[in-house]
Parts: sequence; C-alpha cells; structure tokens
Amino acid sequence: MGICLQSKDIVVAGRFNPYIITPQWLAEQGVCAIDGDFELEFAFAVEARKAIVHFVADGVKWHVTDSRLTLSTTDPTRDPSAIAVAVMEKLPHTPVSAVGNNFHFKCDRRDWSGGHSQLNGKGFEELRAYGEPISISWSSLLQQSGVRVQIKFEESADHIEVHTNHHRDAGNCAQACQAAREFQSDFEKSKQLVLSITGNEVSQ
Repeated sequence: MGICLQSKDIVVAGRFNPYIITPQWLAEQGVCAIDGDFELEFAFAVEARKAIVHFVADGVKWHVTDSRLTLSTTDPTRDPSAIAVAVMEKLPHTPVSAVGNNFHFKCDRRDWSGGHSQLNGKGFEELRAYGEPISISWSSLLQQSGVRVQIKFEESADHIEVHTNHHRDAGNCAQACQAAREFQSDFEKSKQLVLSITGNEVSQ
C-alpha cells in the first residue's frame, strides 16, 4: 500500500481557557457540529499547575490547556486548521505565540519502496552485525521564509514513519489564523518532502 497519512494536527501555542472551549461552547458559537456523541474529560496536571480538557467532536480530537490548543484527526477528509481558525476568530484577543502544522505518515516496512537511513553505509539490516536493531531515526530542521520545517524519519523492524512539522511564530490571533490557513499547502509540501527525501510517494 505504500506510505499513507496516519494523522494530521494543528497546534496553536497561546493562553487558552480549557473551561471555555468545550463541546457546548463550540456548538453555541457555531464553530463545529456537535451531535451529542462526544467524550469529555477534565484533568488537572498538579506538577504543571494547569487544567487540561480532552474531547472528541465531529471526527476531531481536542486537547486544550492554558498554554496550547491542539486539534488532531486521522480522517483525511477533515481539516482541523479550519476549526482552529474559527476558534481564534471567536476569541480574537487570546494571546498566541506560534502555530505548528503537523503531519504523520506511516508505512509497513514490507511495503516500503523508498530509501533507508544509513550512517557511513550502515543501515537497519547492517546493524544486525552488532545486535538486534530496535530503531533508526534522523531529523532535519530547515529554515524557510517565515517558517521552520522539521522532518523526522523513523525506521523500526515493522514500520517506517515520517513526521513533518511546519512552525510559524505569531504575535496575535490574526497572524495565527494566517499561519493556520497554510495547513493544506504545508500538507502538500510535506508529501513532496517525503517523496524527495525517501523516494517513496505518499498514497492517496
């Protein structure tokens, strides 16, 4: 089947209130549809002295703390960035500092047709001469105009995974919304990165 999208998420770093951003509030504000079938969990991280709220609504997992809003999904048809923009438009005075658009790709090692990690000519199989390999990984951080792109490659006995992160600083919600609107473009760039670096095309 080749390498496929495993999940995608958007992370907005900012001062969010987990007691405000709840399924009921989202429905009242018209941010996203709530069909009544959701799981809501409140927690308090004592060591971090912060409240945390988790829930799943309309195919998107929400994780809200007083320092970040994270929306993630495994559904390729869902766009969590559009929902993040809607939240920020409802809370335009929320102090924010950055936005990360993240994509996780995964492939069964038996189906992998791309390249493999090597160091001085030694890859996963060559390392068996020294012991049973558990994993090999490498990461690169690239600076582009207004965005830092990180790509991480992980190879194990069963799977090959590629993670990409597109990080943009933001001084306010308007800038954060602009960064969030790059989500689909970042997804396309991530697929191109996977192809260019590994030689394996992402399956649709």
